[in-house]
Amino acid sequence: MAAANALPPVLAFDEASQLSLFASELHHLLLLVYDDAPADGTPVAGAAREGGKADAQARAKGVLLQVCDGDLRGRVLCATVGASDRRQAQMLRFLFQAAPAPPGTPAPPATPPLPAVVVFDKERNLRYPYEGGVDGAEETAALIRFVSDVLARKVAPQLQSEAGARPGEDEHDGVGGFGGVGHGRGEEGERAPGAAVLSPGRVTALVGSEYARAVLSDTRDTIVLFHSPWCVDCATAGAVHEALARRYAADPNVCFARLDVSSNDVVAPRIGALPSLYL
Repeated sequence: MAAANALPPVLAFDEASQLSLFASELHHLLLLVYDDAPADGTPVAGAAREGGKADAQARAKGVLLQVCDGDLRGRVLCATVGASDRRQAQMLRFLFQAAPAPPGTPAPPATPPLPAVVVFDKERNLRYPYEGGVDGAEETAALIRFVSDVLARKVAPQLQSEAGARPGEDEHDGVGGFGGVGHGRGEEGERAPGAAVLSPGRVTALVGSEYARAVLSDTRDTIVLFHSPWCVDCATAGAVHEALARRYAADPNVCFARLDVSSNDVVAPRIGALPSLYL
C-alpha cells in the first residue's frame, strides 16, 4: 500500500500513476478534468499542441495545489487528466456516470462541461461530482468546502440506477438471466421506482433505486447476489442462488434478490470481489 506522504501533492492521471493512486492508503481521489483542446477547436499538431496541453495541465494542477493545501493536506489524493485522453475515456465515463451511446450513434462526452471535478471514494466505490467552477479564489474556496464536506460525509453520493424491471419479468430460471433476460421487457411498461416486491421462491432483479426499500426496509431475511455481466463466475453463482431460492420457497421469511453493480450503486454494503452474496 502506497504511503500518502510518498506521493506528489498532485499527479497526472495516467497508466503510470493509476496504481499508486488506487493503492494509496487515502480513500478519496479528487480528479479535475481539464480542457486540453485548442480554443478554436481546430486540430493542432506537434510542439504547439503539446505546449497547449502543458499549459492547460499546469492551470489544472495549480487549482488542485490550492485545494490540497491547508486542512486537506494528507487527506485526499489529487490528480488531473486531459479530456482528450482517449485512454482514460472509460474511466471518466465510470466516474461521471455518462450514459452509453445507443447502437450506431456517436459516443456522448465522457464528462460534463469542462473543467469537471469529481471526488471518488475508493473504499466505498461512491462518486461525488462537483457542480461549481474552479476559476478564482471564491470558486476555489467553494471547492475546498465541498471536498471537506465529502470527507465529513455531509454530501450525498450520486448513485446510478437502471430503470425498474417490468412487472412479471424480474425473475428468471437458470443462468440465462445473466446473459440477457435481466429485467425483461413486458407489455405493462416499466414499474415505478422502488416498486420491486420480494417474493419467496424466486430471485427478484433489483435496481439501485429499489434496493433500500426492498431489502433494508424489509424485516425478512434477504440473500442478495451482487453480480456483473463481465464477471465470469457470476453465472455459476447465479445458478446456485436460484437453486437456493427454489429450495426455500416454502419459507415466507426468506427472500432472494440480485443486483447488477455495473449499472447500479448502493451505499451499503461495500462490494468488493464479484460475485458477492450478502444477507
